[in-house]
Amino acid sequence: MRSLEGFVEGIFPKEISGWARDANAPDVRQEIRIEVDGSIVGRTIAEIFRPDLLAKGKGDGKYGFRVILDRPMSISRDNFRCLAGEHDDPLKIAGDALRVRAKADTGPDDREFSKAAFPVFIFGSPRSGTSVLAAALRAAGYVGFNEGHLLSLMPFLSRVIDAHFAEYALHDDDQLLSHVDKEKTKHGMASVLKTIQEAVQPEGPWFDKTPGPHMYSAAPYIEELWPGAKFIFAKRRGIENIVSRMKKFPAAPFAFHCQDWVSVMNGWRVLRETGLDYLEIDQFDIAHQPMKVAERLGAFLNLPKRSVDAVALTMTQTRPQATSADSPERVYSLESTGWTEEQIATFKSTCSAEMDAFDYSYDESYRSG
Repeated sequence: MRSLEGFVEGIFPKEISGWARDANAPDVRQEIRIEVDGSIVGRTIAEIFRPDLLAKGKGDGKYGFRVILDRPMSISRDNFRCLAGEHDDPLKIAGDALRVRAKADTGPDDREFSKAAFPVFIFGSPRSGTSVLAAALRAAGYVGFNEGHLLSLMPFLSRVIDAHFAEYALHDDDQLLSHVDKEKTKHGMASVLKTIQEAVQPEGPWFDKTPGPHMYSAAPYIEELWPGAKFIFAKRRGIENIVSRMKKFPAAPFAFHCQDWVSVMNGWRVLRETGLDYLEIDQFDIAHQPMKVAERLGAFLNLPKRSVDAVALTMTQTRPQATSADSPERVYSLESTGWTEEQIATFKSTCSAEMDAFDYSYDESYRSG
């Protein structure tokens, strides 16, 4: 006999979240289907670890879900159902779950949200909380894709343009290329990328999440093309970052993970000195102080209180970056990582400068200060 329990706890234009389980079959993960206007628009499995559910005695706590829709949708209690399990049992909607901002809604919270800063560009190393921040911005009312990777084309295009001009620009009056300004060509290519970005990007305050080092070279063009853009850097101590990378990407060599982390952290240190408007958020703080991080993010982006509360809820209840139940919260020492002596030596020789620059420790204290 089935005994379904759970709730839909967050309803946003592009994201639905909550939890579901069968109390009589707690090891069975429930399939979740989102229905809007009679059509299924998204689905997932309710298997996200929720420490609050574990604390309430709900089995192993792995019953949370988060469904990202393909596009923003206008959702109301009349056109929405969240169906769970093979029998399509509808989940109840929590009293404060419906946080939809329909275009016709002109309530005070929506007018206040219209002041939120955008666009927002999320930078950082893979496995450092970029996905958590993307989910948090969606919960706050922003729109954006899980991954960007369009604007990071700019540094490659810049290098191709440099090489082409070096090979073919002869400073000859009879050659067309000799009359073309190289830097204006680069800015023209950046404008083309902007046109493409805005054509594909959904309407409304939006963000772009593109992890890795390539976006740093694109940042000057971004600032020029979108004056007032905000930048968020997702960071994480090298030890935990590389532990997570090795679980997620085991085929890549240990030395590569170290070098890539250093490349991202060092590149960011250089970039932040250029005067851009930025906020740094450490995944450790998301895991341990979600409300404090939400308030910092809210102040940085001029978010209304409702959006700040939605950010805090998302950071507390969703762990899209997690490779195991406790990975966002767990803090390692070098000795507890299970790395070989050779790997520890590689980590120290490669990563020590950036570890020191960001005041990271090598033990369970996480930070040096």
